[in-house]
Amino acid sequence: MVTIKIFFLKMKYKLKEKKAKGFKDLHSLGKDIATILSDKKWATKVFKKAETESEEAHDFFTLAESVLESLTDKEWTKRLYKKAETKSDDIYDALSLAQAIISNFGDKQWGQALYEKALDIGEKSHELLRIANSTLDVNYGLGNKELAKNAYKKALELAENSMQFTDISSCVADEFYLGDKKWGTEILKTAVEKTDDSEVLRSAANVAVEDIGDQKWGREIYQQAVETAESSSNLKDIAENILEYLDDKKWAQEILVKAKELVQTEDSALFGNFLLMGEVFIKAGDKENARDCFKMAEGRIGKSKGLLTSMGEEYEREQLADAIEAGLNDETWAKRIRKG
Repeated sequence: MVTIKIFFLKMKYKLKEKKAKGFKDLHSLGKDIATILSDKKWATKVFKKAETESEEAHDFFTLAESVLESLTDKEWTKRLYKKAETKSDDIYDALSLAQAIISNFGDKQWGQALYEKALDIGEKSHELLRIANSTLDVNYGLGNKELAKNAYKKALELAENSMQFTDISSCVADEFYLGDKKWGTEILKTAVEKTDDSEVLRSAANVAVEDIGDQKWGREIYQQAVETAESSSNLKDIAENILEYLDDKKWAQEILVKAKELVQTEDSALFGNFLLMGEVFIKAGDKENARDCFKMAEGRIGKSKGLLTSMGEEYEREQLADAIEAGLNDETWAKRIRKG
């Protein structure tokens, strides 16, 4: 029975090989032949055809990964990586190659050359941040802090807004990456001074507490975020982060009460706003206000104009019933909601 199945698979793949057009078809076929039929000789032939059809860096890189995985041919893999390198013209190609070369061959010299190439061609702050972080990654990075610092500095020079400064600060201070709390603090101060956006301030407060380890400063920034909040969702998110990073239920409850008052005045408030707010009240240990939010959510089932409605009223009912059961342990109410 197995032999018959293999026979028909071979016939199928031979037909596919005749009809294959371009790199994608040939690469996919070669992988199937190697994986399903374990026919390395035939897979090699198809992969060679795929190589002749390769045009972009990603083609050569993808083929190299398959050749290494399916055929364990390291020399061919390296040749394909070289071809990918000559074709690479953006940081993502260069980083993928550097990571693969270090991970698969332990060649940090070649990897560093690719990281330096990425550093030269990076033009946006988030690109340079990615380069820096990748350089320091314990799994496939170089552990080269000087190269990482240069990338972080270039990212700062190209940063256009406070959120980008905040993101850089987080990585600079994070022990997983550079672990430089002093420099991270300086960057975060710049971010905070340059903004009155509640969402950015909330993110900055998270970094102050989690990455820099300064709870006092984090509280001050959270307060700024509260004072500049323009919507109930802003306040709800701040309260949720205060619970997560400071474990301060009292303060979170105070902010949530303000959010609850505000959401009832917002014309844009949907089923989801009340549902999510109720869930955060549960996290804060305030079941009474959570119940109020769930009641208001119940009154808006099927009336939303966003994503939830496209999924159907039944989906909204199930979401709310689940929240009520999990947070309030009220099976009777949940059952009634499900029935509609």
